[in-house]
Amino acid sequence: MIHNIPLVLLGDDGTILNAIESQRGRVSVARSAHTFADALGYAHAGIACAILSVGLPQEATVSILHELDEADVKFIALVPEDTLLPDLVMPLATDTEPHQLPAIVEKLLDEASAEPEQELGITPQEAENGYGYDSGYSGHYGYDTQNLYNGSGEYLHPDTSGYGYALVNPDRNQTEQNSIDFSLPPLPQAQLEVPQLQEAYKASVHLENMQQLTLNDFRDQSRQHHPQFSGPHIDAVEAENRGTIVAVWGTGGAPGRSTLALNLANCAAAEGMRVCLVDADTYDPSLSPLLGLLDDYSGIAQLCHFAERGQLDTQISDEAISTLRVGKYYLDFLSGITRPDRWPELRTRALCDSLKWLAHRYDVIILDTAACLESDAELGFAQTGPRRNGATITALEMADHIVLLGNADIIGIPRMIRAYDQMREGACTLRDTAKVHIWLNKVRAEATGRDAERELANTWQRFGPRSPISGVLPYDRKTVDRAWFRGQTLLEYAPRSPLVVGIRKLYVSLGLRKLR
Repeated sequence: MIHNIPLVLLGDDGTILNAIESQRGRVSVARSAHTFADALGYAHAGIACAILSVGLPQEATVSILHELDEADVKFIALVPEDTLLPDLVMPLATDTEPHQLPAIVEKLLDEASAEPEQELGITPQEAENGYGYDSGYSGHYGYDTQNLYNGSGEYLHPDTSGYGYALVNPDRNQTEQNSIDFSLPPLPQAQLEVPQLQEAYKASVHLENMQQLTLNDFRDQSRQHHPQFSGPHIDAVEAENRGTIVAVWGTGGAPGRSTLALNLANCAAAEGMRVCLVDADTYDPSLSPLLGLLDDYSGIAQLCHFAERGQLDTQISDEAISTLRVGKYYLDFLSGITRPDRWPELRTRALCDSLKWLAHRYDVIILDTAACLESDAELGFAQTGPRRNGATITALEMADHIVLLGNADIIGIPRMIRAYDQMREGACTLRDTAKVHIWLNKVRAEATGRDAERELANTWQRFGPRSPISGVLPYDRKTVDRAWFRGQTLLEYAPRSPLVVGIRKLYVSLGLRKLR
């Protein structure tokens, strides 16, 4: 329980201030703010534990609310009952009497700060890695820790007769040596199946219905748990229930990221996949010109805008995404920002939510990213607010496959080695199952010697990381220029060229599959 509850009032005309100060209780007013920016500044200064707002400011986006929550500052809004709100907003009805507000605020914040009581016994999560004395040993003592907990505060273990389970009181002064007989053989699997346990720990209904739910539906069904606004992390959703995310990333110096991303999307579309090509480059977005489109509209900025406000749905995503005909096939395209200075519109959490949304609607999402991975701390920026390279970092952290692309020359190889080391040394946290594919582009004898592939492999083995080169793509400037001039992909213009053969080989190595 919080002993003192200082508030920042936002948009109050003095009525709420007078009602709170007249009662002289636990709730007090630390500051009154006229703008959301002022209220946010007071909150981050640490002088209040909550913001009480009359109405919901437009600036109160999902990202900012999460920043407040991480700073242990709650956001309470006086709004009409039917107002659609993000999860981290605590709603109060606008017709609440001012003199009732202090007591209601006390109750809300006390409930929010209350810690759940720890049950006795071993929970299923604890049993997985062992508990207490057994930590780190799990089932090595001849009993199945997954079936030790029955939810009643008592432990279960096989009894000496071999039938069912015996109860052991955890409060008795016993050692593990005399409370469990380690010499007993493990029970047959049929006897270890406890219907009550299986019923108690069924998979969440939200995961089963994830494909049918919008973000707002998920929020409404999960309000009491205060989950992330977009639902569970992408790792928590089974792979067959979401599309594969492929991030095309590489060094600076134009190694061909955009051209490769476009043609990988074309390969997937030719295989009958539902494909979404996303231009997530916040420095030099290039996919719109390659597709012969005007870059006067940003689909990804629009999608992130609504994801930031928790309003992302099918209608909005359909408006943001362009469906293009590429030869005989179709693919969906999410255009990039129109100017580099619009990068703050792609906030990390909003982009993350947008990619999750796409992953449940497409078989494959191909991301074209920028080269820079430096964190804001390294750049000297503040740690709150949008991150300059957040779009690239988010793309890599959410990707199932990362295609690391670099130029095959005396400048490109050292850049590739540094880029790989930077990615692996903490610039971003990749998923445990993410696969990194290292490919060298623009391979030519003039830059590497007569036997180009062998020379590149030897150089990489000597100076590069342990991960080997996955493949190489030949240099074919003439074919690329002609395809660009015609507004076509390489697969459309020259499907039998050596470069296209190499791109197809890269595509096959990814092992992409359709959603079930």
